[in-house]
Amino acid sequence: MRTYELMVVVRPDFAADDDAKRQALVQGLIGEGATVGNISVMGKKRLAYPIKKQTEGVYLLATLTARGLKSADIEKRANLHNDVIRYLLTATN
Repeated sequence: MRTYELMVVVRPDFAADDDAKRQALVQGLIGEGATVGNISVMGKKRLAYPIKKQTEGVYLLATLTARGLKSADIEKRANLHNDVIRYLLTATN
């Protein structure tokens, strides 16, 4: 099993205080086969440049464990999701 960190920047009007919405968002991005550990809200921050006509975003950091995640699958799901501005997937070990 590998450990991953998924950083997601979502729209500023996303209800980040709702645990169920955060869980549904991350689970929708990673699909099946991975377990979500902790999802922490890093807060609303100003973006360095406008992305999708947004100047601010809410940063979420999720810890995941899985046998292997395909970043291409996450990219497809992230592009289809309206709330996601950007994401970054890193393997921690």
